[in-house]
Amino acid sequence: MNNFEYLQVVVNIAHLRSNAKYKEAELMRRKIGSAVMAQSPQHSEEYANVRLLIGTWNRISVFAGEFSATQKRRFFKCHPINLTWKVLKPGVDVIRQGLDQTKDVPEPVSKEYGKDLEALAVEYVKWTKTADGREYQSEARQAVCADFG
Repeated sequence: MNNFEYLQVVVNIAHLRSNAKYKEAELMRRKIGSAVMAQSPQHSEEYANVRLLIGTWNRISVFAGEFSATQKRRFFKCHPINLTWKVLKPGVDVIRQGLDQTKDVPEPVSKEYGKDLEALAVEYVKWTKTADGREYQSEARQAVCADFG
């Protein structure tokens, strides 16, 4: 991917994260958490919002998988992948497990649900242990570009 294509993808990612519905979903996540959202009935706004957040970040992770090593390092500096995984993982876990079906909890999905985000978070953590990424080890530093609402 050339630099122009990289920038186009980054701009599209910014659009995904800045639309009103995404912001609304993120605000809800901050209030009640992704696990509570994922435990909500499948037809609920909470469940739809957590699926939107996880789906958005999983798609972002697929896009990032196409970046060169240099582009990925640049991307990591302005996208808090590990911090995002940390706040969405509880919801991913609930959705993967399906939890207690007697409480109108949504049916489980593939155990692979959210796997691209999870894999990118592992890669991000490895990057934070390099000279280039060391300053992004703390959540506070990652949150500088979090744009969580």
